[in-house]
Amino acid sequence: MPPKQSSKVLIEPIPLTATTVDIVRLLHPLQVESVSITVQEGKGTATVLLSKTDDAKHACRISSGVILGQSVRIRSMDEGFRSTMLQPSWATVAKSAGQEADYEHNGYRNLYVLNLPLEVSASELNELFGRFGRVVHSVILAMLDTQARRRGFIDMDTPESAQAAMHALNGHIWHGYPIEVSYALVQRSDGSLDDNKISVSTPMVLLQGLLPAATIDADDVRLLVEPHGRIVDIDFPANLAGVSTFSVRLTMGSGQDAYNVCNALNDTDVNGQHLQADRIKFSP
Repeated sequence: MPPKQSSKVLIEPIPLTATTVDIVRLLHPLQVESVSITVQEGKGTATVLLSKTDDAKHACRISSGVILGQSVRIRSMDEGFRSTMLQPSWATVAKSAGQEADYEHNGYRNLYVLNLPLEVSASELNELFGRFGRVVHSVILAMLDTQARRRGFIDMDTPESAQAAMHALNGHIWHGYPIEVSYALVQRSDGSLDDNKISVSTPMVLLQGLLPAATIDADDVRLLVEPHGRIVDIDFPANLAGVSTFSVRLTMGSGQDAYNVCNALNDTDVNGQHLQADRIKFSP
């Protein structure tokens, strides 16, 4: 029997309060065999043993490396796989075993930006993204998410400039905030943002029909949803006492992840639960 392939990656710098659970969640759904965390000179590093060499290559391409609000870098310890470039989005990695989602050549110009600094203005946002091409339009949403994070949308002049900005700025620390940048799916035929009314399929999903006996906590929601896309945030009810069914609001890693979750779970029966999954659309 041939020896089992394995590979290690380094993740750094990780927060000093990070645990092995945080590391595993970052790499999900890749197969983690072991995690070793070390601290030297006030800097935390995680050494992760993955079950396959391909998993190590996929890990090095994760485009939203953030642990406990801190941007991290992932690199392989194996010769030949030293790249630390943040290339394909997480959705591409998660779908690599099945259908291929080629976001690098999809023609999208619209970007969704999460965790914007509270004090920055729209002009500062334009200046930041303007390093990679002309900003056609931008907007910062007045409504914060459940973790009091600011969000916005950027319409770049070309798909190439949008791709360059996303790769360069996803995980970038700006005014102390690690921002997250992904493609936004805008519901307009011309592909542009509207000055007066924006109707956007955000990475947010409303999952309904959950039963307290079957879905006890946020970890159960992750087990149900994350085979279909990466979860950034879960708005889980504080108290389930006395309710027959309940819903949760999910912020996914990208609009494509949100689409995949809805496509997989909407109008399905899972563990005795009849689920409804819909993308949340709103006009700021």
